[in-house]
Amino acid sequence: MPKLYFFILAVLGGALGSVCRFLFAYANTLILPHDTFIATLLVNILGCLVIGYLFVFVNLKKHPYLEVFSVVGFCGGFTTYSSFMLDNYQLITAGRIEMFLLYFFISIIICFVFVYIGAFAGHIIHREYKE
Repeated sequence: MPKLYFFILAVLGGALGSVCRFLFAYANTLILPHDTFIATLLVNILGCLVIGYLFVFVNLKKHPYLEVFSVVGFCGGFTTYSSFMLDNYQLITAGRIEMFLLYFFISIIICFVFVYIGAFAGHIIHREYKE
């Protein structure tokens, strides 16, 4: 199969995952308008369940098209957190515990710090434009 088909499958799966994420978040705002983080939490949990199942299913069935569409595309569009957790699962099951610990904690800490750096930069930039 040409690589272009893989690209198209990833794009279509990602679009579907993104739309599902949007609809999930929108439904959450109707139920809990002040707790939007609940939608993110639930999407991450559901995404981890789905990617865990799909990872095993597509590897048992040796179905690369479905893997690109569903695991890379759909789950990637729905929640990248599930991809992060799948990486951690693969490190643990491969017996690479030290790499798992390093990857997990660096990802959590560095990403959290970079959110703060980005927010700080945003505040500085927007203050300059307000004046």
